[in-house]
Amino acid sequence: MKKFGIIVLCLFMAQMANCQWIEFGKKQGDQNEIITFLKQDKTDIRKNADGTPFFKTAYKFEVKTGGKELKIKLKDQLYIDPENPEMVPSLYVDDEMNRVYIFIWEKDEEFMHYGMNGYIYEYNIKSKKVDKKILFEKANFGWFPYFTKGDDGQLFLRHFSYAGRVDMISFKNKNGKWITRPLQNITPEEAKERYLKQI
Repeated sequence: MKKFGIIVLCLFMAQMANCQWIEFGKKQGDQNEIITFLKQDKTDIRKNADGTPFFKTAYKFEVKTGGKELKIKLKDQLYIDPENPEMVPSLYVDDEMNRVYIFIWEKDEEFMHYGMNGYIYEYNIKSKKVDKKILFEKANFGWFPYFTKGDDGQLFLRHFSYAGRVDMISFKNKNGKWITRPLQNITPEEAKERYLKQI
């Protein structure tokens, strides 16, 4: 009985170790800074067709602005693989618009294919509200992501699709809706090289 109790305690401690908040990334603007934290539940897993595991993950963020620290905890818990450098959430701080943008994508619920769901979380620093938009569903998009701005100030999310090996772009249209479009064929190596230059 004593041995059984020790085993249970060890399992409990191991599970607790997998459920701690850890700092995962940060982005610094001229006036604002965002820090990402995540907490994983490695007992809740989704897998894709080749068996790659994606763990249920909670997110929270700290936005430091004007000497204040704002804390945001997303209601969503998403299935990601944070040990995969291709799957790091992408952050963008827009000081002019007092906005923070967060792109996260996750494995969908189907295990027979490589479908992913991608989301943009837009945080208004003044109103302290988070607006979630769906970029894509059940598509193998989102890899090697980064935000960038065009010459006209338009914000873009660039990412890569393994399906067809396509360079992808997501942006807001005139009605404020995020849309995703293919651009051109590129290799994963080209996508990775471009991504590493941006982060």
